[in-house]
Amino acid sequence: MWFREQHRQGHRAWSTSRDGVAWGLCARCLPRLAGVLQVAAAGRPTIGVLGLPAAAAEQHVREHACEFCRAPLSVAAEVVEVIPAPCRSRERSSATLRQHRLCHACAAWTRSILHDPSAITGAGTRAGEGPLGHWHRAPLANVVATALLPRDAFVVRQGVADAGGRSAVLQVDDASRIAHAGHVTFVAASRLGRAGRLVALLPRELRRHVIVVARFDCLADAVEALRLGAGDLLASPLSPQQVVGALERVAQPDGPRDHATGLPVLVETDAPFLRFHTVPGVSVIETALLVRRFVRGYDEVGLNEAGEVVARLRCPAGHLPAAAARLRVVLEGVQVLLGDEPAREELGCAA
Repeated sequence: MWFREQHRQGHRAWSTSRDGVAWGLCARCLPRLAGVLQVAAAGRPTIGVLGLPAAAAEQHVREHACEFCRAPLSVAAEVVEVIPAPCRSRERSSATLRQHRLCHACAAWTRSILHDPSAITGAGTRAGEGPLGHWHRAPLANVVATALLPRDAFVVRQGVADAGGRSAVLQVDDASRIAHAGHVTFVAASRLGRAGRLVALLPRELRRHVIVVARFDCLADAVEALRLGAGDLLASPLSPQQVVGALERVAQPDGPRDHATGLPVLVETDAPFLRFHTVPGVSVIETALLVRRFVRGYDEVGLNEAGEVVARLRCPAGHLPAAAARLRVVLEGVQVLLGDEPAREELGCAA
């Protein structure tokens, strides 16, 4: 399986800018993984596959959209090629069984299931990252889920029910009327500003109980909701562990926020933390959402005082290198730095 970076200018055809990493799979694993990718491309939910990219209601022309989540592609994409046998680069076109043009988030998801099957099997821990990766019992809470994708709504309902709480699926105006202390609201961000409108309708003291669920094509609305006081940001598609982690965080007192993005400012302490530097042209909020999706649900994601994206990991310090190694593979193109490790100078690539 090969990964390639592609770019285009305007409405011109896509062209390869860099060959990425080749993954060798055995004859048993290759067809299984190819089948999972075909299901993702078809947009049909599959029982037992967590975090499968989901298409929004609006469909885009495939040539200019991610084949998995259907989000529009601008000037950059990644192509994943499934190839039946090892071959030299120039031989790939004739040997390829299937190729998928993806956004960076869906390509990262593909690398995550190559690196560790826990991303799709629901395993509670990842090898080498310590015991704190176990899924905890969700905090008892009554939850309102509004405008979520069906699979995201299911994950929220199931997680709350397992903890003995109650959940309801309501329209935005209903959610704002019943919101009160003790309720947590999950709302999907939209291009039309749904999440920001909902947060604005709530009394200021209740806004922290709103958890915004965002796709990468709805980040402006997510930022508006966070700046108005929403308590947390999650990436769609949701996982049970991400839901539980968000419920834990919004139950805690709010801390300082970054004015531009609304993200929490995480003061660097003795707790293990990672820093993330991405390629030019990718915003801080995009990087933060990408990191949020692929760290564990209980890890905290925000900015440090220098404005860098950071993650404070709930793991023993000795397990931090293993967590960083996994994220370097999954988030190819993003520098993953341990603590105060200096960033490497990057030339970047022209769009």
